[in-house]
Amino acid sequence: METPQLTRRGFLKTGAAALGATAVGLGINPSAGRAAGYKKHRIKLSLAAYSFRNEFRSGELTMEEFIDFCYNLGLDGTELTSYFFESEEDDYLLGLRNKCFHLGLPVSGTAIGNDFVTPKAAERREQIQDVKDWIDKAVVLGAPTIRVFGGGGIPDGYTEQDAYDWVIPAMQECVEYAAKKGIVLAIENHGGFPVTSEQVITIIEAVDSPWFGANLDTGNFLSDWYQQMAEVIPYTVVAQLKVNLRSTVRGGRRLATDPDRIVRLLENEGYERYLALEYEEANPFDEIPGWIERLQDLVE
Repeated sequence: METPQLTRRGFLKTGAAALGATAVGLGINPSAGRAAGYKKHRIKLSLAAYSFRNEFRSGELTMEEFIDFCYNLGLDGTELTSYFFESEEDDYLLGLRNKCFHLGLPVSGTAIGNDFVTPKAAERREQIQDVKDWIDKAVVLGAPTIRVFGGGGIPDGYTEQDAYDWVIPAMQECVEYAAKKGIVLAIENHGGFPVTSEQVITIIEAVDSPWFGANLDTGNFLSDWYQQMAEVIPYTVVAQLKVNLRSTVRGGRRLATDPDRIVRLLENEGYERYLALEYEEANPFDEIPGWIERLQDLVE
């Protein structure tokens, strides 16, 4: 009999039960383990290399130095944003992976800038191939996740449904390929499409795979920030914290993030994967350590 394909929804329904059955089969009492408190749930902290985008672009910082910076902060992981790699060759990627291994610092993930929101099928095909190429590079790098986009703004003359029709099949193909390589893709609410919690969830539920989820970016919603965060968190496989939220009030300023509130939202859903600080303000060398220390206090 053919084994049914594992979907994200099916995984969420059966995963816990299957784990319990496996433990019993091995002679382990899962309830006893829980009672003894063997499992300590804790959000892991990482830092996105994008936090130093200006320093990378100016040549002030290398990726190797960024890894050292993360290590010295006592982080649980480091997000090696691909935009700033000096090379895409395997030797370079393996060098970064080896450095992280010897520091005992896992690569929490990487990121690419794909764009499926285009009516031109040939352009979408090129973007799909680029994502597949980066899935292969993530395997070499040792990155378990890749942050991906739906794309930019919907072109004039086209509708939101058109965007879904372009993004969902393209993402399904990429996720199928990623699953074969053991890489989880995480779609971000990036400011183009998707930008709302509803759009993110619609795409995730349509793709319906345990190898696909949300990259929750706390600074990229345009309104109802914490409500939309709460809606996306159950689908979240990677989370990013920015120190400011956007304000859509005419003439308004960016609103300061409440990290305690965000951490509580994540913990209430049992989230224990990576929360990466993506710092987009001035003086990252001086300001990031204080933010990491604040987050470390919150997740301990």
